[in-house]
Amino acid sequence: DSLDAAEQELARARLNLSYANIYSPLTGKAGKIALSNGNYVGLQTVLVNVAKTSPICVSFSIKSADVIRLKTDNNGVFDLSTAKVELILADNTKYPSTGKINFSDNMIASDAATLSLKAVFDNPNNILVPGDYVKVTVTSNQSSNHIVLPHAVVSGDAINGYYVWCVVDRKTVKKNIKVLGSQLNNWILESGITEADSV
Repeated sequence: DSLDAAEQELARARLNLSYANIYSPLTGKAGKIALSNGNYVGLQTVLVNVAKTSPICVSFSIKSADVIRLKTDNNGVFDLSTAKVELILADNTKYPSTGKINFSDNMIASDAATLSLKAVFDNPNNILVPGDYVKVTVTSNQSSNHIVLPHAVVSGDAINGYYVWCVVDRKTVKKNIKVLGSQLNNWILESGITEADSV
């Protein structure tokens, strides 16, 4: 009887001791410890923030006009599950891996006319840091034929319109163009010139 009681007491002591070990529910990088030895802790006490770093999610939004454009490129179907997502880091270098969209909100935000998205990236070397800012480029999974011109050869602005100078019969001719959007240092054109034009 005394042996059984001692074994029960030992099991109870081991259980109580296990409460002193706290395990994070996820694997990631720990931030600044909020407490030190001797501090009182309760059920709602935050000990430390742990951020999951690989894979890591990047939150961003796209304009409602871009949603329509992506539907056009995808034959009217808004499917971003296979779209390619690329990142430009703060030092203007390209992140080596591409990501995939794993979340799309179910409505356009009325205050900003944008759609919230999230993309997941592998981050084995911890290049991407939680809370940092990056530039995001989303490429449709369907091929579309659009003329692309460097920013340097396009004049004008969004208010007054864009235009380029083309060579026609050895003369320079101004041609108005309609811009779909920008990717890196290039304008993506919707209309205005053809592949036969010399800019």
